[in-house]
Formats: sequence, structure tokens, C-alpha cells
Amino acid sequence: MTQNPLLVLVAAALATLSLAGCQASEDPASAQAPTVSSPSPDVDDPSTWLPFESTRYGFTIAYPPGWEATPANGTWTFPQDTAWPEGVERGDWFYLDGADGAVAASAWSVALETGVSADEWFLAYCKVEVTPCDGTEPKVRASLDGHAGWLVRSSDPQAYFEVGDRIYLVVVWQPPDHPALEPYGGGHELVESLVSTMRVLPSEESQSETPDVVTRWLDSSTWVPFRSDRYGFMIGHPDSWTVVEADHVWDQATDSINNDSGGMEVFVPPDDTVSIYLAAWATEVSTGTTLGEWAQAFCEQYVATCTDVQEMSEPARTTASGEDGVLLLWDDGIVAFHPSWYDGSDGRAIWEQPAPTDGRVYLVESGRPATGPYYARELIDLFTASLCVGCEG
Repeated sequence: MTQNPLLVLVAAALATLSLAGCQASEDPASAQAPTVSSPSPDVDDPSTWLPFESTRYGFTIAYPPGWEATPANGTWTFPQDTAWPEGVERGDWFYLDGADGAVAASAWSVALETGVSADEWFLAYCKVEVTPCDGTEPKVRASLDGHAGWLVRSSDPQAYFEVGDRIYLVVVWQPPDHPALEPYGGGHELVESLVSTMRVLPSEESQSETPDVVTRWLDSSTWVPFRSDRYGFMIGHPDSWTVVEADHVWDQATDSINNDSGGMEVFVPPDDTVSIYLAAWATEVSTGTTLGEWAQAFCEQYVATCTDVQEMSEPARTTASGEDGVLLLWDDGIVAFHPSWYDGSDGRAIWEQPAPTDGRVYLVESGRPATGPYYARELIDLFTASLCVGCEG
């Protein structure tokens, strides 16, 4: 079925935002739907958005001011709930009927069967979803609360992420260039912004143990060292965490900064605790490039809310070997940059000293934002402090 669900959603506004049994109008503009307040000038800033918690699907998310939020009225199942209009009510959905037309977004999660990956599930879903796709649509790597996934540039922009034994989905139900999406930068940008606000809720079983578990992790006297032969540094991590070693040298043009990159040394806690990871790696920097130039390009490539990287950062320093660096903080993560060449000898700031021919940046990342739960900021500070470049194991 290829009917645009927004035709249904506009009619739904006439029935107190209930979709059941409603029929779509041929022209959304002709429906006398109640008008929700127009977007404010800062609607593209997710920090100003309104919080929403999905107890059914296990996440929190924020949505733009002026939108209506409606919790799911049942559990989404495949393939039954790919049908419109009833299926949309099975996910948590958000709706705006403004001067430039109607737009809606949905977010939900589905249990994956044993042996079925998120990619396999999504391809099957994609073939019967309301705006079918064939799997050839361009995809861009993305991260939901530290979990890797994809932004899919289909006719209705969407994203999906595999978290444990579930797949989490976010969809905007309009073409990316629809006028109502312009205040948010477009449909793809709105999906990315929605995802940046999402946090996966821990299970009830893990919630009761979380404080004690994290307290133990924050005792760095119990940490153990790891030596990266690939990148030439040592770094510490909680003794109960697992190390997933890099299988290739990280490349900025082709690798992500997610825990499945394969180019990073990744450290993850036991599966039955909380959702977080730490990572460390290094990359070469072109001769003459300053940290300011390199970090700004990095920020613009990987951070949806990137503005001025220097304003978004603060000083950082390792304890183990004394490298100066900077800590970049944004809505969905934290990364520390330690340039190998900076020594302050010429009086220039760390941002301004150009890289020599063998210049490298050592990076340390947290898969949680500084403002997130589980003491993410404390963990990244301890992790960064333990970095030791050129140390012997």
C-alpha cells in the first residue's frame, strides 16, 4: 500500500487524534483540522524539545514544541501493523498540523527473533511498509544512545538500530523536502535530531543493580590496563569490562565513531548491566593542519548539532602521560582529542599549533552524553586520564 499516511493523520485530528476507523481526505488542506501552534524559531534545537517516555517500548525521546504526542495504544507487531491507518497507533507518534501542512513522526521497538539481524528485519519491513523501499536506498551510519544503526534516506526518512534483542525505529511520515519540515532542516535532519534525543531505558532487572555496579566501575583502583599495539598507547578500563580490539586502522572517510566501527579499541560492560561503551583509537593528521581545523571537520562530519567546536569543548589532560587535549561534548556523546604534537613551546594555544609530518590525534570516546545517566562524564574523565601514549605494557 502506498497511500501517504499524512492524509490519514490530518483526518485523525478531527477525531481527537484517534486514527481508528478514520478515512483520509483527498486534500489535507481541505480538512478543517485544529491547528497546533506554529513552530517557534528555535525548534531545530533539540535541547528545547519536550520530553516523552515510552514505557511500552523502553526508551525516552524528545519532540519539538507545538507537536502533539500520542502514546501507542497497543504493541506493534509485524507484519500486521505495517497497514495504515491502524498501524500508526501501535507506535508512539508525534503530530504537527501547521500552516505549511501536516507532518507526523513515529518511534517504536520490536523484538528480534533469534538469528535475525536488524538489517534483515528492516529489509523485510521495508518491502511492505506504507512507502515501500527495496533496500537500495542510501544509508548513513548513525548512533542511538551509543548503539550503532542506520539513517535511511528513503521517501519517508527513517532510522533503525539494533539494541540487544530488539530493533528500534524512528520514521518521519513525509518526503524530506516537505515545507512543514523546513524549520527542522528537512526530513532527514528531523529524524537525526529525534534520534539524538533518544535514550534506551534499562530493564527492571538491571535498574535495581545499576547504582552499585556503576559505583564499582568508578573505583579506578580496580581498573586493569590494556595496551593497543595497533595505535601505540595504553589505557585502563573496569576489570569486569570486555575489550573488543580493533581489526583495522580507523579511517575518517569510511569509519564511524560507533562501537561497531571495527577501527576502534572498544570497552563494554557485562551484558546484564547498562548500555554504555568506551572507545579509544588514533588517526594521522595532515602536515600543517591545526587541531582547531581538524576537530571542526570531525565535528561537522559526525555531530548533528555541531556549531563551533571550540565553544563546544573544554580542556582535558591525561594523568598517565601528561598529554594536553580537549573534550568535545554534544547531545549524543563525548570525545576527547589529544594531539601528539602539542607542547606549547611556541606560545600558541592547543587549537593553533600546526601538526608536523608525523602528527596524530589520539581519541577517547564515550557512548553516552555527558548529561546522560550512569555517570558517563565521570567514566570518560577517568578513561581519558588513564590514556598513556608510548607507554610500555
